[in-house]
Formats: sequence, C-alpha cells, structure tokens
Amino acid sequence: MKSTYDVELEDECDDATYLKELSKWVPHLFHLHEPGVVFFQSGVDALKEDKFGRLALTREGLLRRNNIVYSACIAAGIPLVITMGGGYSNPIDLPRQQQCHFSSATSAVPHQQQCHVSNIATSAVPCQQQCHISNSATSATVPCQQYHVNSATVPRQQCPATMTGSVMGMPGQLANESIAEYRQRFKTQLALIAAEEQRQLAAEAVRLQAEAAATAEKQRLQAEADADTQARRKEAQDLLQRHEATSIEKLKFWHFEPTEEHDDTTPE
Repeated sequence: MKSTYDVELEDECDDATYLKELSKWVPHLFHLHEPGVVFFQSGVDALKEDKFGRLALTREGLLRRNNIVYSACIAAGIPLVITMGGGYSNPIDLPRQQQCHFSSATSAVPHQQQCHVSNIATSAVPCQQQCHISNSATSATVPCQQYHVNSATVPRQQCPATMTGSVMGMPGQLANESIAEYRQRFKTQLALIAAEEQRQLAAEAVRLQAEAAATAEKQRLQAEADADTQARRKEAQDLLQRHEATSIEKLKFWHFEPTEEHDDTTPE
C-alpha cells in the first residue's frame, strides 16, 4: 500500500523516540477521523516482507512496543485492537482510507520530514482504521523502523463506538470481545472485588470487636476474682487476729489472776 503520510525517524530509534512520535501523530489522526484504531504489528517490512533479513526487533521487543502503543493510545482515549503478525503479504484493502507512513531513512540523503494527506472516497462502508507497525532496514544499513498507519476519513459521528475483538489484546480478554465490553466486564469485576473487600473488612471489624469484648469480659471476671480473693484473705486474717486475742486473754486470766482459795489460806 502506498503511503501518503511520511515522517522520518532516526535509525535504531529508542522507545522514547518511538513513543514521542506515536503520541504526536496517532491522537492527531484520531481527532481528525474515526475513534477506532487497529494496530497490526510486525517485525517484517510491510511491503517487501523479510527477504533480506530486515527483522530488527525480537518478539519480546515487539511485545514491548505493542504495550507502548496500547498505553499511549489508551491514555489519549483511543479504543484499540492490537494483533501480531509475521508480515504483510496479504494487505487489507480498505474502501475508504487515508494512509500514513513513518519510516527511518536508509539512504545517504539527510533526514527530512514530509507530511501530506490524500483521501480516497468510495461507497459508504463501516469505518476502519489500520495501523501497521514494523521494523526494517536495507541489507547495507543498520536496522530501522517503519510505521504504516491507514485511517478512514469518514466523520467521527459515523464511526462505531466499539471495536472487534483482538487476537492479542488485554490479559483475560475474551475472543470477539470488544474493548468496551472488556472494560465493562473489568469494571464489574472491580466492583465485585471492592464489595468483597468491604465484606471482609466488615467481618474483620466484627471479629476484632468480639475479641475486644471477650478480652474485656475476661479482665472483668479476673478483677472480680482478685477482689474476692483479697476479701477472703482479709476476713481470714481478721478471724485469726480475733482468735489470737481471745487466746491471749485466756492465758492472762489463768496465769496472772489470783483465785479465792489463795485469799482464804494463810501461810504456815
């Protein structure tokens, strides 16, 4: 597919440069055209496939770039469907399209930035937007990156609000499930999780309250038992003291008080 948007990037551009250009152009196209963006990501040149070993990123690198694309567009409020591919030998034909091409310069010509727009108007069809992200380089140069973006020029109000399911979307996303449906299901799950969390917190609060009440009751009973023990000990001490006092009085009476017999007798 011929590109009508050309923005050149440096060879072997890093993730920061990649994200900067992506955040600059993709939201711009989104606001101009339709709200749905479909990314077909590959490490193979979109036009010439990989005949000369142009694969510049590993699968892990492509997945990392895939996540960068997804995060940037979600942050801009753009619904996405992201798929992985091994090449573009069967390019998708869009009845109504606008094409954008982001590539790295591979010749000795100084880097230039070009940008122009052309529209191809045909019969009315459902809105689509395709974004092809690939990495390539010629056999005589270092690896570079190419970004192919095709967006429909149908006005936004005519575009569908939801997108079709993705081959490689978000974790847990079902087949043929739109981003909107996935988001709603995710929100429902979050609501259930929040409700369960509140239930567990309430149950934990009740358990802690019951433990506190049991501890207080145990302390009260222990205090009562201690007070009763002290009272019994004091009562026993008082009883012992009274008994000792009585015994002493009796001893004094028998050993020190004179009897009448002693008074009547006279010494010899």
